[in-house]
Amino acid sequence: MNWYILYCMNAKTEKLCTMFRSYGVNAFIPRMEMYLRTKGLIKRDMFPSYIFIKSEMEQLEFNAFLKKLDYQKDGVIRELKYTDEQSLHFDFISALTKTEISMFEHLFDEQGIVRLSKVKFVNDQPVIYEGPLINYNYNIKKLDIHNGLAYLDIDFQGSQVVAGIKLEKIIMGG
Repeated sequence: MNWYILYCMNAKTEKLCTMFRSYGVNAFIPRMEMYLRTKGLIKRDMFPSYIFIKSEMEQLEFNAFLKKLDYQKDGVIRELKYTDEQSLHFDFISALTKTEISMFEHLFDEQGIVRLSKVKFVNDQPVIYEGPLINYNYNIKKLDIHNGLAYLDIDFQGSQVVAGIKLEKIIMGG
């Protein structure tokens, strides 16, 4: 399974996802759950203006598919790509690397949502004990308890991965 990322006009992402799904393509807007004291549990776009696509199509087939859509893909600005320096031709590849795919498969549920992770403090150290961030305790760079966010030291396409957390308890000593 390959993953592709499209950068789109933010106002058209929902419409574009619906259009891609009508062609049988698994398209979603990556979202995360957050817990706000005033509003409770909410969902927020994890990467605003981006659509993720999971497909069996290889790169050239996916490129042809996008080209065939023509006017229907109105709102797609560009496909995110990186240079394949291992190739002799320095091809531009948009499929995510196996490492990135593995990370996102672990974080996202079936709907493309990073569910809330629960954190507790043990001797002033944050410990994720439930949720998709459970294996990322050592990747936490910063916790924003007030806004219910964990900033991870995982770089993805030049930006830091952020996920929702909820402080459950503080345990002192031991």
